[in-house]
Amino acid sequence: MEQKDLAVKKSNYLNQASYKLSVIEQKMIALLAAQISDDDTDIHSCSLNIKAFRALTGIESMNYGYIVDVAKSLMDREVHIRYLDDKGRKVEIISKWLSSSKYIEGSGTVSMRFDPELKPFLLQLKSRYTRYRLANIIQLSSQFSIRLYELLKQYESLKMREFTLQELRTCLGIEDNQYRLYADFKRRVLVASQKELKEKCDIYFEFGEIKKGRSVDRILFHIMSQELPLKNSDLEEKTVMSKNDGLVMFCELMELVRPEYKTSEAVKIDIRTFLQKEGFDYVKRNILYANAKSKENYISFLCKSLTSDYALRYTEEAEIKKEISKQDEIAKQEILEQKHQEEKKIEAEYEIHQQAKAILENLPETELEVLKAEVSASMTLSSKAPTYSVFFNRALESLVISKHPELFASH
Repeated sequence: MEQKDLAVKKSNYLNQASYKLSVIEQKMIALLAAQISDDDTDIHSCSLNIKAFRALTGIESMNYGYIVDVAKSLMDREVHIRYLDDKGRKVEIISKWLSSSKYIEGSGTVSMRFDPELKPFLLQLKSRYTRYRLANIIQLSSQFSIRLYELLKQYESLKMREFTLQELRTCLGIEDNQYRLYADFKRRVLVASQKELKEKCDIYFEFGEIKKGRSVDRILFHIMSQELPLKNSDLEEKTVMSKNDGLVMFCELMELVRPEYKTSEAVKIDIRTFLQKEGFDYVKRNILYANAKSKENYISFLCKSLTSDYALRYTEEAEIKKEISKQDEIAKQEILEQKHQEEKKIEAEYEIHQQAKAILENLPETELEVLKAEVSASMTLSSKAPTYSVFFNRALESLVISKHPELFASH
């Protein structure tokens, strides 16, 4: 059986845990999990053939050293698993993914072992687990696409799944300073993953936004199944296109680099590596950021920017400032509109009272005296107060308005 046809099987608790892994790290974990047999009763070392893994992912430029470094990094990556035990108590496990990683020079394989804490979530799974073919995620290029695929695959039979926005961000390992504007989260995470799953996987999704006030509070996913049979000729053509596209994107990115560094091998390696790991847009924004912000040691600055995605933080802060400015302008317009409405209301009331005053002046004396007596009986202000006559006349006008509303209907 080819590796891509292997099945990945993980407990739902592990499937919906909170963690952040790169695309390559997620694929490596999936391949290791796919090697676990239903009969296994203990955590064993799993071997990863570097040449086969390179062919599986389609990244021919991935060298041995890089894959070994990824294996080592997984020994430091944390996964947060939350569940209820048999007594209904909340349990949270914070574990590393791997407890060991071993590479023997010249062997062509890396031997890795899952952390023992993950044993209940990978072995002897009889219920509450998610199973999928490795081929469905091995072709995905976004870390969020892979995570959303797993989270939605778990609910494929139910056809829908709902998350609060914060729950979804936590599951996807998105930090508080990432995609703080919902518009960015929607475009770069939801819509991008939606497109990729539709093109490449056995499930895809539509989503709806549930708001609380003016802000999006929850996301409702509608999960659809599909079949995407690919002939060998289609696969070969797709592989050729992928390689050509990758070369074109690499050349486009190198054109953006400052002229004096276009021949730097260090720059080429960094751009090629992060193009494969994070994608075209990620690398492009960080090159442009380094071009604008680096004052000295451009190569080092570019490397750090690519590693930590300095450009994202900078653009998000700029967008936040823009959004705040926009909100301030909206608030200003709302205040002006409210003031305008209040002024219109005052003018309308003034006109009504002027009309009431004219009516009082034309009332028969006997009827006027009856109205004055009614107002005097309701007044609590002393008749000796300096403002008594002002309040008396105003109350008299209001009484006429209340007794003859038909005369003021137009207002």
